[in-house]
Amino acid sequence: MQGDFSKLESIINAPFLHKGFTGWPSFSPNGDKIAFTNNADQNTCYICIVDINSPSTFVPITNPDLGAKRPSWHPDGSEIAYNVDNQTIWVYHLENKTSQLYLPESVRGNIKLIHPCYAADGKSIFVASLHRGGVQRDEVLYRLIPTNHENIVQITQFPHVCAGRPAASPDHTNVVFAGHAGFFNQVENRLWKTNFEGPSFELEEGDSVSCQGRCPAYSPDGQWVACVSTRPLRNPTEKTPMAVWIIRSDGSESYKLTDSSLLPTHMTWSPDQKKLAVTGAFGLQLIDLPKIFT
Repeated sequence: MQGDFSKLESIINAPFLHKGFTGWPSFSPNGDKIAFTNNADQNTCYICIVDINSPSTFVPITNPDLGAKRPSWHPDGSEIAYNVDNQTIWVYHLENKTSQLYLPESVRGNIKLIHPCYAADGKSIFVASLHRGGVQRDEVLYRLIPTNHENIVQITQFPHVCAGRPAASPDHTNVVFAGHAGFFNQVENRLWKTNFEGPSFELEEGDSVSCQGRCPAYSPDGQWVACVSTRPLRNPTEKTPMAVWIIRSDGSESYKLTDSSLLPTHMTWSPDQKKLAVTGAFGLQLIDLPKIFT
């Protein structure tokens, strides 16, 4: 089943909270703030926080020279995880405004970690890793557990799937992630799922065109996964415009939420599941969701 909401006036005219190239938004647990990456297309990118009720000002929490990206807000609201230089995961403590490594360098070793995503209980972080760079890179997902003597637990296998950005389910049972079977091919990624037992599997049934998807985000009730996608365009490239799609978490339904005119890149659900914050080339937007998703 498919549906299209992209022509709704409320979606076309969704307000901007911040303009400029932004990426990787993450709602605070109480729903009044959003952390995001500003200057997301530059090496001088940094993490900011914006109050959705007072969007004219925003507060940077990292320095531009760090290259900090991809914030993930802790479920209790006390801290924000992010990655630096596509290598390490750091945590910013909001009360005392300090940052520290999530795991010691001695534990991480030579593994390059990106795309942090807190587990629903806040006790661990799911990440993607870079074992090699460039077009030949291979990626797997890990779970970082500071209180576990193993600390880093691999949860996907390469070359079964080259795994990218993860999204943790609210009920702790699975992770949905962007990936491609056998080798790195980001433009033809689709959504995959791992339930931590047995091989990962593709979320949707269908060909690579109709199921293309990147940058997943789980809804708070666990029933939906938002993503950006080039579907139904064939032979996509990095320049092919994407739109926001919302997929039933069992893969049975898909709905087009926006068109591609605003060049969306990432999104996050509000805690009450009534809004979707979307970043992209033109800024950070707040979209009121149709009732089917709320």
